[in-house]
Amino acid sequence: MKKPSDSNLKRIKAKTIGGALSQPAVELAVSVDYFAENKIFFALNNYVEGKIHNPGAGEAYLPEYHIEDEKDARIAEGSINGIREPFGEAFTYATEILDKYANYYGERLFDGLVTLLLDKDTSIYKVAATSWMNQDRTISIKVGKDDFSFKTLSDRSIIYHEVGHAINYQGVFVDENFAAAFAEAWCDVFACFFVNQNVNSFDEIDWSIGTGYVYPSFGSDKVRSLDHPENDVPKSTTRVDQITPDMKRYQKGGFIRYFYHQLVKKLSATMAVREALSTAYDLFYDLRKNAFSKSMKLEDFAGDIYKLYNKFGHKDKIPEHVLVEAMDDVGLDPVVTYRFYNGGGYVARIQVVYIDQQGETHTIDSHQVSVGIPTDVQIPIVGSESCTIFVQIDLEGFKTFKLLFPESFKSQWIKSWGTIFSPQAEIFPFE
Repeated sequence: MKKPSDSNLKRIKAKTIGGALSQPAVELAVSVDYFAENKIFFALNNYVEGKIHNPGAGEAYLPEYHIEDEKDARIAEGSINGIREPFGEAFTYATEILDKYANYYGERLFDGLVTLLLDKDTSIYKVAATSWMNQDRTISIKVGKDDFSFKTLSDRSIIYHEVGHAINYQGVFVDENFAAAFAEAWCDVFACFFVNQNVNSFDEIDWSIGTGYVYPSFGSDKVRSLDHPENDVPKSTTRVDQITPDMKRYQKGGFIRYFYHQLVKKLSATMAVREALSTAYDLFYDLRKNAFSKSMKLEDFAGDIYKLYNKFGHKDKIPEHVLVEAMDDVGLDPVVTYRFYNGGGYVARIQVVYIDQQGETHTIDSHQVSVGIPTDVQIPIVGSESCTIFVQIDLEGFKTFKLLFPESFKSQWIKSWGTIFSPQAEIFPFE
C-alpha cells in the first residue's frame, strides 16, 4: 500500500517494541503518522521513513500496521531469528539521534527524510550488518542467519553510529588504513556521547557499542567498547604501538575510542560529567570536520589533535596537561620536530631550550650538524611555545644556516630564537 497523502495523516505517539537476545523487550515512544480512516498507520515522521525490503519481491515498501486503540498503538511485526522485530526499535533510534543532533547544534543534520531500510528475508544473509549509504541517506539493516554470531544490529548505539558517518562523509573506504579506522572510531564516539547525554556520574556512562546483539558464542556481550577495547572480539588496540598491518579498521581504531574515554575520565575529575563528555566530544567533532580525509595519516594524528586544540578554542576548556596526559595514555606523542640544515660550509651545533607545562627548563643539545646533512630535534608541543633556538658555528665565516620546521608551526609556536656568536639563521618551511 502506498503512503496516503499528508492531508489524510494524523499524528500519534506510538510505542515501538524491540529488544535483543539478552535483553527484555523495550518500549519506546515515537511520533508516527497514521491513516485514520482505515485504522492503519505507517512508519513515517518528519525525519525518518521506514521501509521493508524483501529481496526478489520488488521495490521496498512502507510497512503498515492495524491498530485498535490509538492509546496503545505499537510498531511491531513479530520476530526474526527468535529476536523481536528490530524495525520499530531502529526506527525510534533513528528519529531520536536526528532530534538530539538538532537540539545540540541548533539545526538539523538533513533537510528531508532519512530512510531506514530493513532487509526482511534473512535466508540470504550470512552476516548481520548495518551500513550508511550517503547518496540516498539510507540506514540499511540486514539480519543475520540463525547460525551466525550476530543476529541483528538495531541497537541504539549502532543506529547512532551509522548517522555519525554522515558528518563530513568521505566515501567508502576500501583499504583498512588509518583513515578508515578513524572513520569508524569517530562514529563510536559520536554514538557514545549522544547515548550518554543525560548521565549524572562517570560510573553511569555506557561505553559499549551494540550491547546484547550477539550470541554468547561470540565471546562478548557487545560489538565494541570505548573503555576496554582490548576485550573486543577480535581484540582492538588501546595504544598506537599495538597496531599491526593485518588489523582491520575497527581493531586499529581502538586506541582512538580509548583516547576519548581517557579524556572524559580526566576532565570529569574537575567538571560535571555531562560537561566532560561534551567538552571531549567537541574536540573529536572538530577532528572529524577539519582533519578527517581519505589521506589522513597516523603519523600526523598527534599534530592534528594539537593544532585543532589551539585553533578552535578547545584550549580554553581542556587544560593542556589533561590533553597531553590522555594522548600519552594511548601512545600519541605530541611533539614538534625541528629540522636543521647546515649549508654554510662549517660544522655547527644546535641547542634548544624550552620550558615545560610545570615551568621547568629543559635543554636539548644536538649532535654535530655536518655540512649538507640535516638533523632533527623533537620538542614536546607543550614546551614549544617558550622555545629558544641557539646556533653555534665552530668557525667564523658562517654563510647560510637554515632552521626548518613545519609551516603550521612557523608563526604559532616559535616565540623567540637566537644564536651564540651572531650568525643570522634563516627560517624556512619544512621541506
